[in-house]
Amino acid sequence: MAEYDKPRTGGAAPSSGGSIVEWAQRVFTPKAGPASVKLPPRVPAPDGYIRKTPVQEIRVPEGYKRRMIMRAIGITLGILLAAAVIYILFTFILNLL
Repeated sequence: MAEYDKPRTGGAAPSSGGSIVEWAQRVFTPKAGPASVKLPPRVPAPDGYIRKTPVQEIRVPEGYKRRMIMRAIGITLGILLAAAVIYILFTFILNLL
């Protein structure tokens, strides 16, 4: 049987020869966390730029906050208008009966 014909276990079970206890110890042993990772020192690029990705601010386009507020107001007004139309239609229909 070729390697690609074998079912994929994804590390879910021990391969041939190992015990289930050894497999469980290997799979469930905690790995080193981010606190133990030693980051290399920041080295400036050839043009002098020092990469500070984790602390760089996210660029927000001008007027973005205002557009989001206007969008929220528009959605709210649309929902209120739809509710008012439904209310008027139901009262009109009930008055006909």
